[in-house]
Amino acid sequence: HIYDSQGNFIVKLVLQCLANVTGAVSIIGIHWYSGTEGYVEPDCPCLAICLDNGRCQIMRHEHDENPVLIDTGINVVGIQWNYCGSVLAVAGSQVSAGQDKQINVVQFYTPFGEHLRTLKVSGKQMYAASWEGGGLRIALAVDSFIYFANIRPDYKW
Repeated sequence: HIYDSQGNFIVKLVLQCLANVTGAVSIIGIHWYSGTEGYVEPDCPCLAICLDNGRCQIMRHEHDENPVLIDTGINVVGIQWNYCGSVLAVAGSQVSAGQDKQINVVQFYTPFGEHLRTLKVSGKQMYAASWEGGGLRIALAVDSFIYFANIRPDYKW
């Protein structure tokens, strides 16, 4: 549901990423890139909603009828846009292929749902991820540690 600043109901938000999903799911993160540093392109999706089952929905606005839908395939613990809204970091864990072991990962996506990279992180449990102000580093809360990873974007020269 969407409410105004006074707490009055406005409209029900449709989560299209829940299509064909059974059972209970929880919203893990809602992050709205404010546009203060501009947009990647006009009418770019900037409202990201992610669920614990790995399904994400990136919308242009709260009434978007054609959102970008992503199935990350991980158990999500947090999401965050970088400083300019060009990369969405989705942090969580996944079961490694052929093993019964959980692997902590951060997946990076464009606002249009294109998978850029996956960063594997050691440790038992990841709890959160947060971008540094310039978008070149990401901090990861894993177990009782904070890891810092340098991000090297592909620059367009």
